[in-house]
Amino acid sequence: MKCPILAYHNIDTRSEWGINTVSPALFEKQMSYLAGEGYKTCSLDDYVSGKAITDRSIIITFDDAYEGVVRHAFPVMGKYGMTGTVFVISDYVGAENRWDHNLGGRTFRHASWSGIRRLAESGWEIGSHTARHRDLSGLTCSELRNELDRSKHRIEDELSAEVKFLSYPFNRVNERVIRTTEEIGYSGGCCMTRRVRLERLYGNYLIPRRGVYAIDVLPIFRRKIRTDSFSKIFDLNQRIISACSVGTICYGRLVEMLKKSIAI
Repeated sequence: MKCPILAYHNIDTRSEWGINTVSPALFEKQMSYLAGEGYKTCSLDDYVSGKAITDRSIIITFDDAYEGVVRHAFPVMGKYGMTGTVFVISDYVGAENRWDHNLGGRTFRHASWSGIRRLAESGWEIGSHTARHRDLSGLTCSELRNELDRSKHRIEDELSAEVKFLSYPFNRVNERVIRTTEEIGYSGGCCMTRRVRLERLYGNYLIPRRGVYAIDVLPIFRRKIRTDSFSKIFDLNQRIISACSVGTICYGRLVEMLKKSIAI
């Protein structure tokens, strides 16, 4: 990585059975540490173009665009002069995350369009996380194009600004998904694990990130933002975490099959 790129999901006071929700208190400790070490946030657009990238540049991204990002992460990052990149699921803006099938059934609300506009107006970069957070690798060609195109244009219409970057849901991506992402007009795509062979062919469409989770206390977080050989152990951990998302995909497909069978 040219600079550390972090991937958060939700920032919220409520806990869940999984590890995707980071508490506001822990998040502030992490941002305070970055500010104290002299890190400055930049955008994915900066990263791709090579602008303003130094040894103290860092990119902070948020998948799913939860309400907690606007309520908790936004003011903390503003306090330290930071901005982030948030990836929006266009069909779920302002709604609960019914696409997610987590243990315990706890749901979280996604940010409203007014909240997302507030981020954009404050210098945040807004990207797409598709229309409905589906596994792109398992869709037909027409379904895939619809997920990518509909989301991009809906966000652009709402914000009157170009959407350049995509985050692949569930970290599920292959060459067909990458080629379609490029054809639709995205400048790049973000993933959560390294795919070295494909990166040589599709560099900007496989921008690697390191996830930050509820278990990442400050000593672990400090290691995650480093790029030395020891820190690469977190890339292996990320592969394991990403593999667990397959369970969510399978459960979601089972639910859809049951709904269809009941309807019949």
